[in-house]
Amino acid sequence: HSLRRRQRQMCIRDRYLVPDGLSVVINFVLKKRDFQGKSYYVVYDMGGGSTKASLFSIEQPDNETEPLRVEFGGYGYDSQLGGSNFTLKVASLIESKFLSKNKDITTEELYRNPKAVAKIVQAAEKAKLILSANSEASISMESVLEDVDFKTKITKQEFEDSLENGASEIVEPIRAALDGQFWDEKIDPKQVSGVILTGGSSS
Repeated sequence: HSLRRRQRQMCIRDRYLVPDGLSVVINFVLKKRDFQGKSYYVVYDMGGGSTKASLFSIEQPDNETEPLRVEFGGYGYDSQLGGSNFTLKVASLIESKFLSKNKDITTEELYRNPKAVAKIVQAAEKAKLILSANSEASISMESVLEDVDFKTKITKQEFEDSLENGASEIVEPIRAALDGQFWDEKIDPKQVSGVILTGGSSS
């Protein structure tokens, strides 16, 4: 119970645990301001190689002159899920299109050339960023292999279809935060008002 109390503590002094996502949710509170009663939010933070989800409650006391109360209620973490996973998904799409267009080149031949693989991954990273805000991304690579240039397009639909099998992995940190709540009275997932995205790969 003492650990549970410490995990709920929102004081920023060194002797207390400061949960991940606290600064994000405080910034959210300051911008939104118009809260009624108690609501619940998850801060979803995806970086390049890992993902964290932090559950918070935000409560406006009946006396509106009193400050909002923010409480940390759950935490989920995946050390293997990150933006690099999505880059590799796009790279796999580019690779398939490249080999389909250049049927005389085998997968083994492509993989034996580190520079060619690196070019595909670099193009995938750029395409992933473009697809976060656009319906398609154009890709152009010179000399993927000697004297072999390549141009193609990746659509957002193709990218999303490639992620279907991994959809459960994406939401697993949120599920973990909800399943392992610190509060004595657990909330239902339907009570979560929203998910606040942060981190370089969450968009």
